[in-house]
Amino acid sequence: FKEKDTVVDDGGTTARGSSGGHNSPTIVVGARRGSGGVVCVGGVDRGTLEAQVARAAIWRRTLGAEVLLQASGCRGQHPVEAPYLMMERQWTVAGNASLGSYSLEELCLSEQRPVVVQPAGSYSRHGIVCHALDGALMSSADLTPSTMLLARGANDSCVGPGGLVTWLSGGKLDKGAAMKVTAEDECPAQGTEGGMFAACVRQLQCSLCQVPLTVMYNLYGHDGRLFDHNYYIDTQAGQLVFRGVGGSEIVSAGGGWVLRSTLHQMEWVLEEGPVPVGRQQWGAGARKVVLTLTTCRTSQFACDDGQCVPQTSRCDEIFHCNDRSDEANCRVVDRAPGYDPYYPPPPRPDEITPMDLIYHVDVYSMDDLTTEGGVATMNVGMTLKWFDPRLKFLNLKPKVKNYFLCDLVWTPSVRAVSGHGEGTVLETTDYEKFCYAYADTTSERPLEDSFMSHQADGTSHAILNYVGVVASVPCHFQLQMYPFDFQLCNISFMLMNAPWTRIFR
Repeated sequence: FKEKDTVVDDGGTTARGSSGGHNSPTIVVGARRGSGGVVCVGGVDRGTLEAQVARAAIWRRTLGAEVLLQASGCRGQHPVEAPYLMMERQWTVAGNASLGSYSLEELCLSEQRPVVVQPAGSYSRHGIVCHALDGALMSSADLTPSTMLLARGANDSCVGPGGLVTWLSGGKLDKGAAMKVTAEDECPAQGTEGGMFAACVRQLQCSLCQVPLTVMYNLYGHDGRLFDHNYYIDTQAGQLVFRGVGGSEIVSAGGGWVLRSTLHQMEWVLEEGPVPVGRQQWGAGARKVVLTLTTCRTSQFACDDGQCVPQTSRCDEIFHCNDRSDEANCRVVDRAPGYDPYYPPPPRPDEITPMDLIYHVDVYSMDDLTTEGGVATMNVGMTLKWFDPRLKFLNLKPKVKNYFLCDLVWTPSVRAVSGHGEGTVLETTDYEKFCYAYADTTSERPLEDSFMSHQADGTSHAILNYVGVVASVPCHFQLQMYPFDFQLCNISFMLMNAPWTRIFR
């Protein structure tokens, strides 16, 4: 499927996600496993899929664009019988995909609608707000008498000094991001007497955005028991209303916004803001909750101001968001409540004790060996690998080591002993220690997380702990046999903080 080839149906569930290339998470919008095998929508090395899929159909021939449009159900009836596979709840969802309800009418509409944004703002501010709505400032070509009447506001409340009414597209914006402007820079605007230019830093009371009708907004940061996760926009006299498919809505109230539902009397309140899009702190009774309303895809991260940046750009020590929020909250490890790094991890499901503690040792160098000393001093690097099901890993980047502080998690305490199994404890010097984890394609993106983190479970993602050690090992040398000698120095490792639950492998 390509995005423009999405096939929809007249009601039910839609699968939403993105995949592509061997670096992207795999979306498998499950399969009815039978004699026909497995059907996947998206997948590794299958190209890019960023779309909402309501229904899949298997065809024995290539379809043209016109036939695809008719087959979608958006225009007339289905012209050809086809084995449709509905995106129902029994399908398996893997990778960065999620299931949600949808409306055929909303998915089939493609025109733009004008939306008034307030309060007063510069060209940059209003442009960013429009972009956060997945739209853009109104273009001069799309201005009509009716949209101008809408832009002027009730009793000309949006008409400013000099007759300025709204900013227009074509100024100093680059893909929604504000470019640097000075007080002398001018940007296109619309006045009561026609088009004009005004200082970009000037504050206009209102502006018109062009927003697609078919955009779906996801609300991150709650568990879905009180309010919907998916919203479409509606307008009432040009004013924004976000409507959920299950009775929830987000409406303007005073200078802020209210999240409410027809199913109960609870309301969450955003005290102020031109739009509720982006990451905001809402009042939920006596407590505060952070919610993120965004059009960003599952392969993207929503900045606090609503700007979308690639998920891989988050926490890379480079600012990609205008508000720099992509470099905030950059923890790698999420610990379960009550986690204590003193206690070793419990077994994973279907795992029995003693559990494996996988190790690998690299010998980097050895000092001179003499029969007089009878000691081999070695520079050794030991890597230990284990699993901790109490943990989740956040936003792991592919093909790199994702480092975190070892003090956050339980780590094996290893002691070196001379000999094979028994002997004296060796004095060692640890000169380096760090912990890290690798990413794979089994991460999830729960809607409960307002920071839109990709979460990987500790049952499937291992912790790796590297320790650089200098150790002196007593040996019984027979160097006089050189060059027909074979020198052997025995060293054993003992696990001190979980000796009966793990064995070295």
